[in-house]
Amino acid sequence: MPASEPPPAGDRYPWWLVATLVAVHVVLFVVAFPPVGLWPLIVLAPVPLAWAALRAPTTRGLILVVVLVQWIGWLWLQRWLVPVTLVGYPLLALYLAGYAAIFAVLMRRLARHRRTTRWPMALLVPVTWVGLETLRGELIFDGYGWYLLAHPLIELPVLAQSADLFGTYGPSAIAAAVAGSVLDGLRARGGGGSRR
Repeated sequence: MPASEPPPAGDRYPWWLVATLVAVHVVLFVVAFPPVGLWPLIVLAPVPLAWAALRAPTTRGLILVVVLVQWIGWLWLQRWLVPVTLVGYPLLALYLAGYAAIFAVLMRRLARHRRTTRWPMALLVPVTWVGLETLRGELIFDGYGWYLLAHPLIELPVLAQSADLFGTYGPSAIAAAVAGSVLDGLRARGGGGSRR
């Protein structure tokens, strides 16, 4: 199936449901960090975002929904910037929201591309998520390594200890692989897409 082909009509969700899934992703992500600190939820945070990417009617609409909802989430997480830079605050939040949109588009493309459609999400999600985290945390604008998927996992010593060997991105990859496994389970249960 070509990467640009839309999902079959029975697999598409209405926009309100796509937006709800993205909002659930944002809530799971935000509450995993302090001050709420429900850190176990971080391993589920990528699931609704990736699922929304697989079910959105169009890629353009997906980008718009993800950027808008993510922007609100990043405004909350970066609220400490208001006294520092009132102009930079919403712009940084918008920049950070772009990474979730890139993740969603990549998941959509990879799930539909003829070469990767049969690959497990347990592999695709961590490679894509950690690749984008590395890009954001190390390369672009000298890095902005805050709010990575691994950070709430400091509360779980077994996973936090793996950072000694693999750096921060190792626990991020483990959490994203768990999320990818959940997606594989959803797809195998008849949620659409190729069965593995």
